[in-house]
Amino acid sequence: MIDIKPSLSRARAYVGMGFQDAVEHRADYLFQSMTSLFPLLADALVWVALFRATAGGTVGDYDLPRLLGYVVAAKMALAIVRSDGADLGIAQEIRDGTLSAHLLRPVSSLARRFWVLASKKAARVSWTVLIYSVVFALFPMRLGVALTGWRIGAFALSLVLGTGPAFFTDYLTGTSSFLLLEISAVFFVKNWVVAFLAGEMIPVDLLPGWLEGVARALPFRYLVYFPARILVGMASGAEIWAGLIAQGIWVPGLSAAVGIAWNRGVRRNEAVGS
Repeated sequence: MIDIKPSLSRARAYVGMGFQDAVEHRADYLFQSMTSLFPLLADALVWVALFRATAGGTVGDYDLPRLLGYVVAAKMALAIVRSDGADLGIAQEIRDGTLSAHLLRPVSSLARRFWVLASKKAARVSWTVLIYSVVFALFPMRLGVALTGWRIGAFALSLVLGTGPAFFTDYLTGTSSFLLLEISAVFFVKNWVVAFLAGEMIPVDLLPGWLEGVARALPFRYLVYFPARILVGMASGAEIWAGLIAQGIWVPGLSAAVGIAWNRGVRRNEAVGS
């Protein structure tokens, strides 16, 4: 398992760096958050058209209001848990050689990025929560969502735990730069596969049987599908607890995988003198 626990003073410095960066670019992030509503609107229109074409009824366990609620919750969850290009950052350091300088510092490169990312999220998530809270407040009945304190709390906890798998998945992808010179295609495929299997494009339980099995065997559904089901009231209490426990298990598991890939990559990087 990788070490993400630098000394308190160093962690505070990294948190300050991330917070300053987030505040400095707050207008850009707010604009990105606002433009993320356009894909949300497009997805909602597609589902509305589908239900109209099928004369209403349900699709799986979803009626139209609940499915629209799921779409909004899924977009919100993905916007919160994603790592904001952490994989690109580590790949860039490997390619341009600056990783070597970071390796000489008395704290791991992964710990540095973890705390910078955490501080950026703390500063930026507020924008995402504000924007999507307005959506839920304006259309509660149309979205089929009856928010309760218990579900909001479970939703928030699932997002915190879901950030771990997203973070470590990005780092696993980033370590491919130790082996490949051009990895933009790898990032592109990873982003689409993760978004699809996470349930951002379509709920996991609406996928074909074999593909649903694949999605349920991987950690990605805990990034979007699981939190969204909590918020729209489709997850039972037992399912919520089981999902939270599973998220807690995936975090150290993926952390161990990242540690192995990172250590092997660093040894290879030193061997070739990058």
